[in-house]
Amino acid sequence: METTNRDVIGLPLGIIEGSTFASCQLELEPGDCILMFSDGVTEAMDKQNHQLDLGAINTAVREGLHSPKALGERIAKIVKQHASGRSQHDDITIVCFGRDASQTPA
Repeated sequence: METTNRDVIGLPLGIIEGSTFASCQLELEPGDCILMFSDGVTEAMDKQNHQLDLGAINTAVREGLHSPKALGERIAKIVKQHASGRSQHDDITIVCFGRDASQTPA
């Protein structure tokens, strides 16, 4: 059975030593973007000790108006605004890359 990108799910990296992960290949079309982030993003706390709602990240992604760089910066801004007034308690890693929308398919 062929594995598709929607089938590739599992534990976050580094949770259990020796874990194995499925992989797949996909072709990025012009305008496609890949966003990855650490749990420090969704575990950012506000002054009332509420974690960042994943819905805020989903909304930013669904806006679809961002280059990969702009999307990464938008996510960082969302985290910073949410945690305003709180010190950072975990690492925050955001990786966002994609294919330029103006490129023609190969």
